[in-house]
Amino acid sequence: MNKLKFAALAALLTWTSVPAHAEVDLSANFGIMSDYIYRGFHQSDAVANGGLDLETGPFYLGTWLADLDSGSGVEIDVYGGLSHEFDNGFSVSVGYTAYRYTEDDAGSMTALEGVYLNNNVPTKGSVYKYVGTASPAPTDNLNLDGSGTYVFASGDTFTAADYELQEACTGGGFDSDYDEINLGVAYAKDDFSISLDYAIGEHENDHACDSKENDYDIATLTLDYKGAFVTFGTYGINEDDEDKGEPEGDYFEIGYATTVNDIDFSIYLVDSDEDIDDESRLVLTVGYGFGL
Repeated sequence: MNKLKFAALAALLTWTSVPAHAEVDLSANFGIMSDYIYRGFHQSDAVANGGLDLETGPFYLGTWLADLDSGSGVEIDVYGGLSHEFDNGFSVSVGYTAYRYTEDDAGSMTALEGVYLNNNVPTKGSVYKYVGTASPAPTDNLNLDGSGTYVFASGDTFTAADYELQEACTGGGFDSDYDEINLGVAYAKDDFSISLDYAIGEHENDHACDSKENDYDIATLTLDYKGAFVTFGTYGINEDDEDKGEPEGDYFEIGYATTVNDIDFSIYLVDSDEDIDDESRLVLTVGYGFGL
């Protein structure tokens, strides 16, 4: 995390200084989403959200909050950086974003001996002991294949009753801290725009059931023409290390956004591959932004 913060600070300090009499713009926004999907991952069902943004010269600073599913608390994002738009329509930006959650406790492992797998939904981090009759007993990880049996890397299959739950992952918050550096370049002319964004971050995963920290990176390309837009995102540009839990996979969005009587509306379809959510969702959003 410290290396990310240092790199972001160094980038900010090397940028062009702010003019002495730069205008300060402060604005606010709020809205609702039928589904909260971020970079292809489904975060929550319908949520209310809102934020504040400040701009002065090339600097920007803001915060955004989302009320997550019942019992999951609130997501709080804080971001800042610098951006510059050239006369020829190109623009560049560099920034830093911190994602925080009010429900981020680490959870715990609870002993539940005598409870069999076929009576429980397997949870990430739970420990099951093999009690079947196969010899030698399987040692590789089990994965539900949708048929009611559990498939192993060796190709052998066993029924759920062959496993007894030893410890279950209980409690734990919605998620843990994320910190990332954001880089962007864009071009706009008349009603058309294209933008390429890249983020590299660290996930401080301290959950008792899966405590491995992991790095991640993602690139997104967005094209927009008169409100109709498409976005393609892909994880693992720099490297993929499954042992560290680094995400990989792609997602695609297509939709339309417009403003009517100062109210912002959008509708878009998100399709994520099997490495992310492996599903498609239609999202509707309504929002309102205003100056302060």
